[in-house]
Amino acid sequence: MFIFDIFKSEARRLRTLSIVMAAGAAFPLGTLFLLLNLGRAPLTGWMTLWQWVVGTAAGGVLTPLLFRLFDRLRGALEYPALKQSSFREDREIKRGRQ
Repeated sequence: MFIFDIFKSEARRLRTLSIVMAAGAAFPLGTLFLLLNLGRAPLTGWMTLWQWVVGTAAGGVLTPLLFRLFDRLRGALEYPALKQSSFREDREIKRGRQ
């Protein structure tokens, strides 16, 4: 059973990595699309393709690392969660003499 859990978590990591890399690749393409439709003349060439590929790969690698770093920072800087109180709001309090 433990082996299958490893495969599930690995598949989840790969799926997350592919989504992050797709988002990192789509943003520069969207920017290029907008510039071309607005009549601008951006400098494009082989170096543009190289920057796009390197930026996409770097975004795919650095994004999960930054999320882990920020989770650690949040854990270090936030107040700890309060424990649940034993008080129940739906409890009726009987008053008076019995």
